[in-house]
Amino acid sequence: MPKEENPMDKDEIEGGARAFAGKAEEALGEATGDEDLQREGMRHQAAGEAQKLFGAAKDAARSASHTAGAAFESVRDSVAGGAGRAPEDRAAAPASDGAAWVADFVREQPVLALFGAATLGYALAFLFHGGRR
Repeated sequence: MPKEENPMDKDEIEGGARAFAGKAEEALGEATGDEDLQREGMRHQAAGEAQKLFGAAKDAARSASHTAGAAFESVRDSVAGGAGRAPEDRAAAPASDGAAWVADFVREQPVLALFGAATLGYALAFLFHGGRR
C-alpha cells in the first residue's frame, strides 16, 4: 500500500486561525476595556482550539486506519502463503521457500548459479580486503 502524504487537516488550519483571531479579539478587548469583546475573544479561542483538536484527531484516525490496513494486508498475505501448514511450519516457511528456490535455480541454471557464486565471492573478498591481493 503506497504511503499517502497527509497534509494538515482543514479543521486544524481553520481552528488555528479561529484561535488566533480569538486571541487578538481578547487582547483588543483588554486594551479597550470592553469585557464583552474579551469574552467573545475567549469563546472564539476555545472554539478554535476544539476545532484544531478535532482535525488532529481525524488525522490520527486516518493514519491509524492506513496502518491497520497495511498490517492486515501483510498478515493476510502471510496466512495465504502458509495456508494448510502447521503453525511451527509457517514460521520456517520463508526460509524453506527460499532454499527451495535456490535449489531449483541451481538445478535449472548450473552455469549461471556458478557465475553468481563466483561473483559474490569476489565481491566479498574485495569488501573484506579492500582490493589488496
